[in-house]
Amino acid sequence: MDSQPTKPRLFIGSSSEALTTLDLVAGELADVASCRAWPGIFEQNKSGLASLLKEARVCDFGILIATQDDLRESRGTTQRTPRDNVIFEFGLFLGAVSPNRVFLLAETGTALPSDLNGINVSFYTLELGKHNSLPTVCKQISQLIKKLSSQSELGFLPSTALAVGYYHNFVRPLCKYLHQDGRVYLQNQSQPIHVRSFKLNVLLPADLSSNGVNDFVARYNRHHNLQAAATEMANSQKRGYPFHFRIDPPEQDLSAKVEVQLFDVPTTLTTIVKSIDLCLDSSFIGKDDNKQYLKSRELANFANVLQTLVDDDDNAKSYVEIALNIRL
Repeated sequence: MDSQPTKPRLFIGSSSEALTTLDLVAGELADVASCRAWPGIFEQNKSGLASLLKEARVCDFGILIATQDDLRESRGTTQRTPRDNVIFEFGLFLGAVSPNRVFLLAETGTALPSDLNGINVSFYTLELGKHNSLPTVCKQISQLIKKLSSQSELGFLPSTALAVGYYHNFVRPLCKYLHQDGRVYLQNQSQPIHVRSFKLNVLLPADLSSNGVNDFVARYNRHHNLQAAATEMANSQKRGYPFHFRIDPPEQDLSAKVEVQLFDVPTTLTTIVKSIDLCLDSSFIGKDDNKQYLKSRELANFANVLQTLVDDDDNAKSYVEIALNIRL
């Protein structure tokens, strides 16, 4: 399953005096991330804070570069410190993105706030050949970005929680039922089809429309001649697991146990669309690259989480196929 949409987005912030260093950092990390530097993210007719908050919502990682730009006297000692706005933005991105995905890159000798005492901070020097030269430190961060990009964690948007719920409420019990009972009822038919073996195909569309997945489900089923089915009859007092269904190969004797293909598009994906609309400004009509990126990222994360859960379930791992980027 190919579930990586694009390179992750990396916000890089600094003081104006450190823009040369920022460009060096962006160059070192360009292979692993799509770098977005602070001078280019501020929008016309919006406050700087509003632009930063929006950037924190649409980025996967952040780096704030702390350089010796200011002098501060504290308890009789003069220290060289970073700009206040750099520390503020570091805290903002820590809270909005993740403490695991936001890094403070500090020039050697820079006095940092005491709140950071005891926390590992990446100190760098521009002197090449040193153990903490800027290219060396950036390589360490690059390796960490690669590692974290393949992992999932709870964030502001809900794809991780949705995937966990979908697995526990649908995929796992359906697979367990089919292994133990193996009966499927087609829509409007009272006699069950007995299942010998099955494959559950979980379909994740390449894009999520503003209406969610219902339109995609209807068109996909019509295009592939799929029939509605469930584990219980429609008038049964028991709650069945609904899905769409195809006998494959089609010439099997229905009086005996058959091989079947089951298809499902998680309707819970609609929650992702609604969450992104709430997260970002929806006051205009037209293409929004940030929304498209978030949809792609959340779909990929949903697929990754679900695949991890399926791979750890003996009832599911050989019987569930997750297909990402499905187009009609």
